Amino acid sequence: MFWKLVGFLVRLIYFKRFRQANRLGCAARLIGDGRAEETLRLVDAERATLHADLRPLFHAVRARALEALDRGAEAHGEYIAAAAADPASQRAQLDLALSEASLGHLVRSMTRLQNIAEDAASDTALRNVANQAISRLHAICPDSSSSQNQ
Repeated sequence: MFWKLVGFLVRLIYFKRFRQANRLGCAARLIGDGRAEETLRLVDAERATLHADLRPLFHAVRARALEALDRGAEAHGEYIAAAAADPASQRAQLDLALSEASLGHLVRSMTRLQNIAEDAASDTALRNVANQAISRLHAICPDSSSSQNQ
């Protein structure tokens, strides 16, 4: 009986986390439909009960919604939070690097992108995106690797 109760509690805990992750994912899909304000409302409603494992997703979805609303500086803060919540995530680092570039922090962005390109050896898609972004930065500012704009 005891183990049945333990099993039930474990399933309940994971079910709540799964449902919350699902709600964050559904909110993220609204951005593509042009409903970024609604995304922010739904995501912010999850903040109070947010499970620690879902923080990177929470901040990433929030950042994308803010970007869609042309609130780049706020989005950048969310990308920083997403990267801090999951420092090993190369995707979070890529999002942060692209956000830095959009705000004009070219050297910081270039450094981060080069690190991603080097570290993402097993993730070809991620490495390709990082290399494409590096190429675009070089096209915009050929001396971006030595620029003082940090």
